Amino acid sequence: MSEAKPETADLIKELDIPGRYEVVEDWALAAKQVSEVTQDNDALRVWDFINERTALGVAMPKGGIHYFFTEKPERSIDEFAFLTPIVETDIERLPEDDFRRKLAEGKHNVAAQYTEGSRAIYLPPQNFGKLGKGILLQHEGMHAWLDIEKQIDRKAKDSHWLEEAHVFKFEFILLGKLIGDPYTNLVNKVSETIAGTEDNPNALFASYQLTDEDKKMIAEGLDTSKEQEIDFWLNTVVKINAFWEYFKKHFDNPDTELAQMLKVMYAQKSPSSDLSTN
Repeated sequence: MSEAKPETADLIKELDIPGRYEVVEDWALAAKQVSEVTQDNDALRVWDFINERTALGVAMPKGGIHYFFTEKPERSIDEFAFLTPIVETDIERLPEDDFRRKLAEGKHNVAAQYTEGSRAIYLPPQNFGKLGKGILLQHEGMHAWLDIEKQIDRKAKDSHWLEEAHVFKFEFILLGKLIGDPYTNLVNKVSETIAGTEDNPNALFASYQLTDEDKKMIAEGLDTSKEQEIDFWLNTVVKINAFWEYFKKHFDNPDTELAQMLKVMYAQKSPSSDLSTN
């Protein structure tokens, strides 16, 4: 890091910038590992973006972020996204109603989040294993890349949710490549239990009951023993993936159906193990 002005040096110390860099490096190397293990073309492209066009961001109490570069960038600032870890000390720094504080407390409705405007990729302090972190950052990195490269028509109806559906499909591919047939088989088993109710055939539910073997499969496939993380992949991502498989079989426009399901799910504030769509 180049020599800083006195006021900047004070800010670096106050915000523990070296410590935040360590957190960001851990996440970035995890995303790199996922790209290398899967050899997925999109994952490799996202890693190149993360490696070449991201810098450190710090959440500020009045909103937005303060960004830090290790050296003067050659590209325009507008071409960068900012890896913004939310650390435990941020819980006291941020207002109670700030979604980033809720992210730090594990009370937000997503595991990580990219925000347009600030171009910040917010990374939570919750314990995820290395592969889990890599998948999450690949997901949010894809959002950042799509946004900054203007690959999304923001004027189109439900463009945000169609983008979310697109990025989730990318995540499903990564999980399939990382874990293999055991993951795909579980997704298909969950998908086969999706049906409506007698009262409302259009309200779809996945009735599959997760087993200890399913938990073991995720734990071994993602090399994690963290119960909260295992629950996240099984009760959120696997079930969204299962709905995607169901939509492909039963609807003419499965992308729209997945987008609408995600829209409803996020509106409910927290992903439910009994995902539904209308």
